[in-house]
Amino acid sequence: MRLPSVLVALASLAIRAQAQDASVAAAVNKFNAAGIPAALGIPFNPTYVLSAHYTYSGFAVYFASGAHHTGSTLWPHPEFQFHYTTEDTDPGPYVVVIVDLDVDGGTRYYLASGYAFNWRSGWLEHAFDGTPAGAPINYITDWKTPPPNVGEPREHRLVYLAFKQSPGFDGQTLVTPETPTGNWSLSAFVNATQLGEPVAGVFCWLKN
Repeated sequence: MRLPSVLVALASLAIRAQAQDASVAAAVNKFNAAGIPAALGIPFNPTYVLSAHYTYSGFAVYFASGAHHTGSTLWPHPEFQFHYTTEDTDPGPYVVVIVDLDVDGGTRYYLASGYAFNWRSGWLEHAFDGTPAGAPINYITDWKTPPPNVGEPREHRLVYLAFKQSPGFDGQTLVTPETPTGNWSLSAFVNATQLGEPVAGVFCWLKN
C-alpha cells in the first residue's frame, strides 16, 4: 500500500524535525570534514550545538550538520536554539550569522545581533527589557531565501554560526542593511568587530 504523497512529505518533515548534531564533537568533526574552518579562516571550537528552525504548516524543520537541503525547504524566517547547555550558560547577547561559502566569494544571507539565551528552553530570543515583546533583535541583514543558482551543479556549504556579542558591536558600520551581501569576508568582519570564535554552529549542503 502506497502512502499518499502528502503523508510521505509530512513523515519526512517529522523525521527532520528530530534531527540535530548528537554532540559538540560530532559537529566539529563534520565541520572539519567539510573544510569549513579552513574556508572561513576562523577556528571552530564551539561550546554548544546550534540548531536553526524553519517553521511552517505546523512543522519545524531543522537538521544535523551535513544535511542536504534546497532553498525551498529553508524559506521561512529561521529561529535558533542552543543544545547541551546548563543553567550557567552565558545569557548573551549573541550575534548569529548565515553565510554561503561557495557563492560570490562568500555571500551573507543573515546577520543579526541582540539575541538572548533562555536557559529554560534553549532558544535564542528577545532579551527581557521590561516590555511585553522584549528588546528587539537587530536584523542587520535579514533572512532572504537563497535564490536558484542557474547552471550551478555543485552543492554549497550554507553555514550558521553564533558568536558572543562583543561590547560596542551594535555601533559597527562595516555592515548595514544596505551593504552588498556578496564577496563578504566573515573572518575580516569577525576580526574587525572582535567577535572572537563562534560558540556554536551548524551547516547544510544547499542545492538550488
